[in-house]
Amino acid sequence: MKKIFQHSFIFPIVSILLYSCIQNPLSENKILEIHTIIKIQVDSNNNPIRKCFYKEYNNMNKLIKFIEYNEDGNYVLHNYTQIADNLTEEKLFYYQSNGSLDSQMINYNFYTLNNKIDRIVTLNHFGDTTKVQLFSYDSLGNVAVVTEVIPQLNIEFKTNYSYIYNTRGEILKISVHNTSNPNKTRFEEFSYFPNNSTINRSVYNSLGELQEVVTISYNKSGLIISETFTSREGRFLKKYLYEYTFR
Repeated sequence: MKKIFQHSFIFPIVSILLYSCIQNPLSENKILEIHTIIKIQVDSNNNPIRKCFYKEYNNMNKLIKFIEYNEDGNYVLHNYTQIADNLTEEKLFYYQSNGSLDSQMINYNFYTLNNKIDRIVTLNHFGDTTKVQLFSYDSLGNVAVVTEVIPQLNIEFKTNYSYIYNTRGEILKISVHNTSNPNKTRFEEFSYFPNNSTINRSVYNSLGELQEVVTISYNKSGLIISETFTSREGRFLKKYLYEYTFR
């Protein structure tokens, strides 16, 4: 059973890992060579509002460029260079809306033998290490603990992820607990509707109150084509569309 291709950066890195675990029962046994992905925010009538990101892959299906566009017009350019089989250099350039460079930094992304992110070491433009993120996984390969260390302040933050699965190995529930800030604890429940090619993700706060419902639509190749956010009352909040090009 093929897994859904995820490309959301709402919760950087972790979001990628979590969504990659949501299986698509209608996926074809075919690997698509994606060249580019564009995420666009639209209104309830699918009229474009703004571009959210652009991602570009090389012919080895490795991410080489990623541009995040903020609502205020500022944007972040990520350029990736493969340093070794298990190491990628990620240069981040922060630009203002007028195109002037504001700041920059470098991430060194280390991977496991299974090509999962193992740790991320962040350096500022002086070459000083400002942050280290460490990742561990459960027996099914889903992220279990993310530890964030700020060396200069000798501070450590830890976020724990736990899962409930169905018999097909699909995630039914995720619990996300921030040890340093319990108010950031949240729960997510997933409902699968293979006949409609959709998945519903219900998000709850630390008190167990429903906050929003995200309807994820995908095609037969397992690629997400839209995400629609609605309030707990069913009111439309926002929607994103995904556009792909292939080699």
